[in-house]
Amino acid sequence: MLQKSVVKCQSTFERIREAWSDIFGFQYRPAPMNEANINNYDSQEKMNNKKKNTNKKMARENNKTRKLGKRK
Repeated sequence: MLQKSVVKCQSTFERIREAWSDIFGFQYRPAPMNEANINNYDSQEKMNNKKKNTNKKMARENNKTRKLGKRK
């Protein structure tokens, strides 16, 4: 599913680049599609999910602790 969306996004981006090159009279050369971007995106998303889970866990732990008021 993720690979499909990445490929669709890349192809849309390339069509936009091609249209701009036609408008301004430049020669269009498509960028090579590589799977390194897909794999990099996968690992980046896993890291983001891990950070979110860690932050949620820390927030729950902070809520469990009670703050002591000032002593008189």
